[in-house]
Amino acid sequence: MSGSLGEIVEAHPRRHLLLAPSGLEEAARFLVNSLLLSHSIRRDTLALVRLGSTILVAPGSRLRQLRPDQESAEGWVRAVLRGKARGLGAIIASPREAALALRGATILTTCNGTASRPGPASLKHPLSIIHSTGTGRCWLHAPCGPSCRAALANIVVDRLLAGLPP
Repeated sequence: MSGSLGEIVEAHPRRHLLLAPSGLEEAARFLVNSLLLSHSIRRDTLALVRLGSTILVAPGSRLRQLRPDQESAEGWVRAVLRGKARGLGAIIASPREAALALRGATILTTCNGTASRPGPASLKHPLSIIHSTGTGRCWLHAPCGPSCRAALANIVVDRLLAGLPP
């Protein structure tokens, strides 16, 4: 796999980060919902998951063998952690390497286990979207798990890129 981690981050404009999954099940579900479409992989998307002292980096443009069912996805994560990352298109990095590669990069979703980075405090609805046409920024507040947030963020970006309201 060629290219530095910084180059790989730069090549994927959609970036999702999960800092503290409750376990392999949540990590696998987050990867699936961040990266998979109905019949393919989002090639423009990068998902990063912190698992203990390592960061699993999953660049959509390079991934292979990630399946949507829970058992297969968990097995995929286990295989990556056992050293088969290269054959599956994933990268294992240290937190320091990942932090350096992500410096200055825009992150689409950041989740810390079941709690996400807070958006505007005034949001009270189960699913609230604030879109600022002036800045091009979109805040999404959804009281659901990390994998759901990543999928919803992808849907909002898809709509915005298609010229539709979020």
